[in-house]
Amino acid sequence: MDSHVEILTSVEAIESFVAGLAPPKAGSVRVFRGQAKDYGTLIPSSLRTAAAARGRAIWRAYAHHLTEDIWRDDPVQKGFIERPNHPFHIEGVRGIPNAEKHKVNEIWGQAVVQHYGPGAPFLDVTTSLEIALWFATHHFEQGECPPTVPESFADGDWRRYSGPYTSGYIYVLDAPKWKSADILTPGMLVDLLDAPKIFHSPRILAQAACLIYASETERDLWSEALGLRVAMRKFELLTPPRSREYYDLFPGPEIDDWYDRLLSTPFIPRIEAASETSKGELQASLPVTLYVPRDDEAEALGKRMDTVKPPLLYPGFRNFVDEAKYAAMIPHCPIDLMLNPVPILLEGPVIYSTPQLEANIWHKGLLATDRPVDVPALEFDGAEVTAPVTNVFFEFSPLEYCKWHCADRIEVPRGVWIMDDQLFLYVTFYIGVSRVGEEEHGVTAIGPWQIAYSDFDQQFIWKGTEDDEWFGDHDQPLFKLLFVCLEMLRMLSPAPKPLALPLFMEPLGDEIIHTVMGVRNLLSLKRASFGHHFLLSLTGSNEPYLGMFTDLSKSRTPIGLLKVVQPGAHLFPDVFPHVLRQTVQKAQEEGYPFTFPMRE
Repeated sequence: MDSHVEILTSVEAIESFVAGLAPPKAGSVRVFRGQAKDYGTLIPSSLRTAAAARGRAIWRAYAHHLTEDIWRDDPVQKGFIERPNHPFHIEGVRGIPNAEKHKVNEIWGQAVVQHYGPGAPFLDVTTSLEIALWFATHHFEQGECPPTVPESFADGDWRRYSGPYTSGYIYVLDAPKWKSADILTPGMLVDLLDAPKIFHSPRILAQAACLIYASETERDLWSEALGLRVAMRKFELLTPPRSREYYDLFPGPEIDDWYDRLLSTPFIPRIEAASETSKGELQASLPVTLYVPRDDEAEALGKRMDTVKPPLLYPGFRNFVDEAKYAAMIPHCPIDLMLNPVPILLEGPVIYSTPQLEANIWHKGLLATDRPVDVPALEFDGAEVTAPVTNVFFEFSPLEYCKWHCADRIEVPRGVWIMDDQLFLYVTFYIGVSRVGEEEHGVTAIGPWQIAYSDFDQQFIWKGTEDDEWFGDHDQPLFKLLFVCLEMLRMLSPAPKPLALPLFMEPLGDEIIHTVMGVRNLLSLKRASFGHHFLLSLTGSNEPYLGMFTDLSKSRTPIGLLKVVQPGAHLFPDVFPHVLRQTVQKAQEEGYPFTFPMRE
């Protein structure tokens, strides 16, 4: 490691310094990094503070979601299968070949978060000395919302680089290159050109970008422990170096499809616990870093900012309620009580990560019979309260949808209203409809439907009025939204329970499902203009709930595993909640995880 600092006074001297270094070891790659200042460390920005943890969590989920959407639309990719392009028919990770899933989630998807969002545990480097010199002579600035952008869109991460200047620092790093068969460890270099072509964004290509991995325990890449060779030189030039134009390194959304897709996600109302009033400000549903060299060039980005309409559905949901129809269908419930459901606002995408209905792996018997009446909740100050959940209004994030940038007509799930008298469910689905370019916006309410579970058919059945015949859930894709909400309600209860979806499949058709205790909490927020809101959140943390699978690794240790052998065409029609709960309680008493074969 070279700690001696020699000031270089010309670009030729910088090039000579690099050329004079010993070549990298076999298996290592020489890369460069330019900085305006020397901080004495090389720590990725995302590991310096935990302030953006919530944003990073949502970013990771949406980057995964968006990757799957692009992958499905690209027939060149391996594993491409024609699928219905319907917002409730998203297959999630099944669009990506098994061999690619880990790399897509943990490496290539992280590169998107690193370059367009709040950052990932990687250090940006480049294979180009010229590009490193550009970043060393252009000073990073973070400013407020430019005046050309509407005041209501005040919550933007606006950045620019000023320059060129004549001084800075050049770092030369020789890092071992990560190979796809290796486990990624701190200090390894990931060449983004090795990613599938859908990740070769114009920004990544323009910056000849690579990443060096770091971790919480080994954050500083300028560390003897990692064994990286790092050489650094300060330079003070007589005149600014010739450099590329700003947009050569940060192409605009008209060129960069990834940037275009990420910028197009709608803004949503800012809901905070800090005050009881709202100024009407909006915040990005996905906090995208906005690069603008000058205020007057921010206007084009400002025009891309839009909201779903209405931006928050719950405060005005009564406008979509046919009170006479509800009163006729549910005569035993006073209308005033009926029209005050507990709202649950979801910040991240949760629907896309669950299987289609035709996959036939939802345990419908659990969803039908293992439903809580009330659940623990937390006020924002930490006080414990109880939230009734027999009348709830789920409002979904706009991030459930991926094609905001290009769709002519958009249909997105906005919410589900569920009333539960423990015998029947009374459910209304809310679908948002927008026609791009024609300013047509609206919400369609579908329901109420009376829904019951049929033990004989082992499925949910539904009808719209008392005079209708009963229909099966396999005929109606909207039931996926209901199943997702019912499973979220089950996970809010602290009672031991098995998940209504298997986590993975073993050979010969066996299913493994986790048995867990309450791993989610409702976080209560009060705002005068929005009413009383609950944000779905993980127990013991302030991170948003992001799907049935994605957060299990952060939850409490599962109580045990249940092995269920597939019985015929349906997965577990004879697995009853009381049997599973008894098994769970026994395992708790004995203090160990278990595998319990429900059928031989």
